[in-house]
Amino acid sequence: MADGVESRAGTMGAIAGHEGSGKVGSEKGMVGAGGGLPGIFVDNPDFQFAYYLVIIQNKVGSNWVPPSGTSGLAEKEKKRVVIGFRILRNGEIREVRVEESSGAKPLDQSALRAISRSNPLPPLPPRFLEESLGVHFSFELEGEKG
Repeated sequence: MADGVESRAGTMGAIAGHEGSGKVGSEKGMVGAGGGLPGIFVDNPDFQFAYYLVIIQNKVGSNWVPPSGTSGLAEKEKKRVVIGFRILRNGEIREVRVEESSGAKPLDQSALRAISRSNPLPPLPPRFLEESLGVHFSFELEGEKG
């Protein structure tokens, strides 16, 4: 795993001037069997290319515009959506879907747009021999402190 990855998952909402803060790929519980980084979980347990996941995290993060109107969230209230997709060998994104809805359609839609705007990603690492990689990516929005 790469050092400092979590610190690179910025507060996109605050940077973009939104009232709440948003985090891309920052949910600690997403790392597990199959490998990944905080907020990015991959299907293949043999995927050993943390640098590639950092690239994905940065590209998707730069394309995420959290929904406006987050002032409706209570202090420290969190909404999270998980988007699943496949990355083909050439970096093309396919099979994009909401795997875990936040319950807030604007947040779910903003996460889907971030993935769409990130297509294509860089090609999969040459030493990764599979034809595609399944990825599960979390987006989190948190209400600001009063």
